[in-house]
Amino acid sequence: SKSGNYINISEGNVRISLHTDSLGKTELESFNGKEVELVVIVFDYHSNVNLWRVFYVEGSARDLSAISDNEKVDRAVANLQNEISTTIYGKIDLPTTDSRYPGLTIAWQSSNPDVLSHDGVASDVNEDTVVTLTATITLNDVSKTVTFEVTVKKSERLTVSAARQIFTFDDKTHFMWFSGIIIGFDKYGYFVADANTSIYVRDNKSNFNIGDEVEIKGTGKIFFGSGKTSADYTQVTVQVDAQEEGFSAEKLSSNNPLPLQPITLNVTDFTSVPKTIEGTKNAPFYGKLVKVSGKLVTAQSGGFTNLYIQDAQGNKVMIYHNSNSEALAKLNDALGFNVTLTVMPIDQTKSDGWRLVFFDREGDFELNATRDEIIDYLKDEINTIVKHGNEVIINLDFRTKSNTKAIVPAPRFEWSTNSPLIDSTGKVTRPAADTEVEITVKIYLADETTPAATVSMTVTVKAEGAVVWIVETFDTFNSTSTSYVKGEFVGVNGIEWEYNGLRGDLGNDDYSIDGKGVMFANPTEHEGGVSFLKATISGGIGDFKVDTLKAFTGDAERKLGLYINGELKGEFTLDNSVTTVQVFEVKGINVSGTFTLELRLLTPGKDRAQITIDNLSWTNFG
Repeated sequence: SKSGNYINISEGNVRISLHTDSLGKTELESFNGKEVELVVIVFDYHSNVNLWRVFYVEGSARDLSAISDNEKVDRAVANLQNEISTTIYGKIDLPTTDSRYPGLTIAWQSSNPDVLSHDGVASDVNEDTVVTLTATITLNDVSKTVTFEVTVKKSERLTVSAARQIFTFDDKTHFMWFSGIIIGFDKYGYFVADANTSIYVRDNKSNFNIGDEVEIKGTGKIFFGSGKTSADYTQVTVQVDAQEEGFSAEKLSSNNPLPLQPITLNVTDFTSVPKTIEGTKNAPFYGKLVKVSGKLVTAQSGGFTNLYIQDAQGNKVMIYHNSNSEALAKLNDALGFNVTLTVMPIDQTKSDGWRLVFFDREGDFELNATRDEIIDYLKDEINTIVKHGNEVIINLDFRTKSNTKAIVPAPRFEWSTNSPLIDSTGKVTRPAADTEVEITVKIYLADETTPAATVSMTVTVKAEGAVVWIVETFDTFNSTSTSYVKGEFVGVNGIEWEYNGLRGDLGNDDYSIDGKGVMFANPTEHEGGVSFLKATISGGIGDFKVDTLKAFTGDAERKLGLYINGELKGEFTLDNSVTTVQVFEVKGINVSGTFTLELRLLTPGKDRAQITIDNLSWTNFG
């Protein structure tokens, strides 16, 4: 095949590339798309494209498209001799055709079908048993047979370590039967381990817990990326996939001690590994739990914002975005801090290198922050509740404990004011005239009885009847997930918001409006539930407005609805031809007291329709 200036030569999933300086390129271009036989000189291995490069010996190419049926059958036999495994665990894939030669068939016979069926399924045997497989290859009037002596392995449940040795880091699949202890989960599966290593089982249907001993029967393979093979891989993932035929998972016992202890590595131990199949296979830490230290940072990669742990020299390794959402929330709370994490390398990709799953078990997270750094962090949290100079009309969230998940035990807050207009719980009483109130917050760390810091500020409680705009800027929405997730966060006005089907990553194409924002996507019938944002708020609502922006390029209808106390008060359909901010506005709502505000995606169907929102605003009423 030809790709740009490159000529590629492939057989099955194996591919090499003609060096750009090779002679005979014009000659080979005439064979594009045809099967050929040729002589080449191997020159080098190009790590950027992960291919061997060769020089062509001019005049040696032979067009095989017109070869005889006899030679086609011979070549099919040779291909089988390269592909058929001689060791069988559970089953073997027996091809019945050769895609190169339409009409060619391969029929199989087993010398002992009670041990190994004619279609390659092995029975349970008490000892290793040799079986002869006979393949009959037929094309038109030509027919040839070839035999293979294969060993059906003794039916026994393996350890995780023994099962991991079966993976061959190529396109072959292997049936395996093993047991071990579940040591952690990501979004789509779990890791089964013994004292030496682990295997990832992509199974989100079974109802297991950490510490369960499980028995796994299934197909082990290397996942090279969606629709990819070892020839064009984008990632290298060792896994057993529950979607493969014959998978089963059974719990044997519960509450077992976790067997795999972490090893300590540096960030450069990950970044120094070649991003190749062989590099991944030979990485001594693959399958191990790892303890690694550095600063938690975010960076753009492939159009998404991802979490990384970064060393002092700027080297960084990715935290896998499919770690569970609660675990990622804790790490987002600790952005900018130095931490020590216990993680599991799940795979290596060609674009991003190693990806590490964070389980968030007890002891997996250590905050390496100074006392002053922690105090500054808590002061920032207080500023998300109330700031010096704020105009106040609604109740304030005078929480007694920090909301951070990163600092354990949670620091405590003690609030006081110099006026009954704002009491120690944050309840606001509107005066006849605007009145200044001084607020004092004492910060306590862990079990200390002396304040670690004291913060004071002055705010203005607005007079009864005064109307002001309250604005949610989403500056405290810390999720950087590229998935559309559910959760809660406390906004810039101390209001607790609940959401579903939202993401905070606004993409490399910058679908942001004014800094941070959130993106809706899930329509009414989406399997993940419709996208919504909801909060219960005091102070009533008069008017409403929110900035919206079409995100991504699809032409699906993008429609939002505003619900107050469950009643639809307004709808807004974005103009898909407009690439700038569009304002969704509803006037004269005029609901007093405490109310529930919900913004919901009204787009029908199952296909995503992305909308960024920011500066969600309303006026008080009553």
